[in-house]
Amino acid sequence: GNDVTSGADQAYVEEDEKFEVRIGSYEAGSGFSIIVRESLPDGTFLEVLLSDVAFGEVWVCSGQSNMELRVKDARDGMDEAIEAETYENIRLLKLVRQIATEPQEEALGFYNSWSKPRMEFLGSGDSFSAICLFFGEQLWEELQVPIGLIESTWGGTIVEAWSSPEALEYCGVTDNGVDDGQNHNNYLWNAMIHPLLKMTIQGAIWYQGEQNAGYPGEYEGHNRDLYTCTFSTMIESWRQEWSTATRGDADRKFPFGFVQLAPFTNQRDSLAWPQLRWHQTADVGYVPNDIMENVFMATAVDDDIDLHPKNKRLPASRLAWAATHLVYGMTERPLTGPLLMAVSFKNTERTSIVVTFSENLDPVLVEEDRFMVCCLASTDECDQVAYGEGWQGVTIEGMYSDNAVEVSTASACSTYSGLAYLWLETPCSGEVSCPLYASDEYHLPVVPWKSDVDLSLCPLSTAYTGQPIPILETGELFLLRDTQSGCHDTCLAHPEC
Repeated sequence: GNDVTSGADQAYVEEDEKFEVRIGSYEAGSGFSIIVRESLPDGTFLEVLLSDVAFGEVWVCSGQSNMELRVKDARDGMDEAIEAETYENIRLLKLVRQIATEPQEEALGFYNSWSKPRMEFLGSGDSFSAICLFFGEQLWEELQVPIGLIESTWGGTIVEAWSSPEALEYCGVTDNGVDDGQNHNNYLWNAMIHPLLKMTIQGAIWYQGEQNAGYPGEYEGHNRDLYTCTFSTMIESWRQEWSTATRGDADRKFPFGFVQLAPFTNQRDSLAWPQLRWHQTADVGYVPNDIMENVFMATAVDDDIDLHPKNKRLPASRLAWAATHLVYGMTERPLTGPLLMAVSFKNTERTSIVVTFSENLDPVLVEEDRFMVCCLASTDECDQVAYGEGWQGVTIEGMYSDNAVEVSTASACSTYSGLAYLWLETPCSGEVSCPLYASDEYHLPVVPWKSDVDLSLCPLSTAYTGQPIPILETGELFLLRDTQSGCHDTCLAHPEC
């Protein structure tokens, strides 16, 4: 009943009958009303009443079919739809799938109008994104403020379709896309992102990449080698355009979360999917990083094995944990799983490797082809040939310490240029069944990674003779000894010790 309109502006209707107004910022809550009043020349007014308005956190959810997958089609979908009705302070808005050759100021259609989660909608034909809704539910549980969720998705689409012309030009994209429909460059940016730019948002989440990676034997993908640039630049372009359009109300570096590709098939002739997972992180292996600032990730590499995994709670929960950590300061929630810290050797022959991580692990699940070495001159070369011709599996020996695992390369090549983990399209044996997970209550997996190894930089066998070797201060390559005396002997053999 209180008037809290002190932040509202007046607006003038232009000749094209458009107007724009900033209504100000208010404490989070629901049940508000907004009155839009037009003054007529005769001194009377026309009024429009918007009722049950909520103020809170607004997130955009975009991408292709795995973000699009509907609540009713997810695991236990109808039960999830019924449960969602209890979230009275969540509002949903879904754009109709449309293309446009030029940027649109207004959306070309909506399936609903900021509705609450109701069975009539969630159980209907088009429903709403399962990951988006589950992410929003978990945010509400943590924040206890209204959550607005906007779905803008289209299955089977490439990143270029969602990107502005300037972003693609920056990355050197010279083609027009895959077709003249939804996979034409910029068409979804024009029709399904640009109309949202004047809406203030907190952040965005994204699940896409399969269409750029390709489906081995059916479709070779599109500009997979450029994805490192096209994805990270799309993020920066969205941020810049949104901040400009809202006059700074949307943060210039608003948080952006994404899902790392899930498993698909057991084929090993093409390594397109592990490459794409790597490119999703700007070839770093984790986020946030120097290229992808204020970005968070949920891996789905251990989701159920399907092009469209039904367990959407898994990535949604991981996204929400990361968002509450990075965006809302709840640092007790995990931002990432255990990260690679060091690759070191137990013997001078380099057949025994110790891999150390940033936090304690559950006991390792010993399976074949989970760690692998690159037997060609570079890891990029290994990525271009079938598994077994470049990358070869090595044996997990067991835990070396609470945060380290030991692997043996004796069954693979004697000379190698890199070490990788989970470098396959389907790298784990099943749902939540990868070898390495954090030992805490969140149980986040170690995500796929690869690391170059230059054996020539570290001739450890000469240390025992006192010959000069590089000072090993990086923490990346060094010799592990089982006893303190052995460590001392190795160190003292170095002439600059």
